[in-house]
Amino acid sequence: MLDSYRNPAETYEINVMGTVNLLEAVRQCPAARAVVNVTTDKCYENQEWVWGYRENDRLGGADPYSSSKACSELVTAAYRQSFFAGTARRPAVATARAGNVIGGGDWAADRLLADCFRALLAGEKIRLRNPGSTCWNHCTDT
Repeated sequence: MLDSYRNPAETYEINVMGTVNLLEAVRQCPAARAVVNVTTDKCYENQEWVWGYRENDRLGGADPYSSSKACSELVTAAYRQSFFAGTARRPAVATARAGNVIGGGDWAADRLLADCFRALLAGEKIRLRNPGSTCWNHCTDT
């Protein structure tokens, strides 16, 4: 069972109120010039389409994680319009909807590469949850 199903209130607290807290801090900080809220491609209402989602597709989610990420997008949009648009000191506010991003230290459960490495280190077979899926990743050297 996914963490968001085991602990839905915590999921909403982190993803929704975490966004509110971040944007409140930006609103109170005169030195802030920009903020980017990176959510997930799971914030879209799942239509089971064969093509990828587009920024103007409907937000939603039938599960706590997806819907909390859609809420985070809505909170960011509301703050952008209510507090940051048309003011003399307005930080740039944007969202990005990333899909299956692997960042430094991301060893959480249900991450493709992290799960593969855990299996290899344990001498176990690598189990692909969705072997028919197509995944695009972009890696850069920094």
